[in-house]
Amino acid sequence: MRCRCVYAFTNALRIGGVDVGCAQLEGETDMTQTALNTWVTLPADTWTLISEIDCTFVVVSGIVEVLGMDGAAPVEADRGIPYANGAGEDASVAMLSRFPGSGTADRIYMISRGETGSVFVSRAVVS
Repeated sequence: MRCRCVYAFTNALRIGGVDVGCAQLEGETDMTQTALNTWVTLPADTWTLISEIDCTFVVVSGIVEVLGMDGAAPVEADRGIPYANGAGEDASVAMLSRFPGSGTADRIYMISRGETGSVFVSRAVVS
């Protein structure tokens, strides 16, 4: 599976020290992602690309919002589905399908409002 990614933000190459496989920081590119099974730190008030496919996640700290997007990355004012500490979803929930208003969502972003947050994320490889 190849995904087209359109984005422009500085933490696209590495999320919480984990390489997400993007080849450039802005513009359009085919995207691949490595398998991931790790903790991800979410900078305060910054949308962070987590996955191009459905994934499993658990919020560890902060109030985290999750948003599925098709096209450009979300802006800070965009709102997602809020999750509190200890909440999360399994990949079988099909998070991407929860965002029909964004067209065909093909990316999952997360943001922690007002403070640094962290989530545990597990996702498959896309090549």
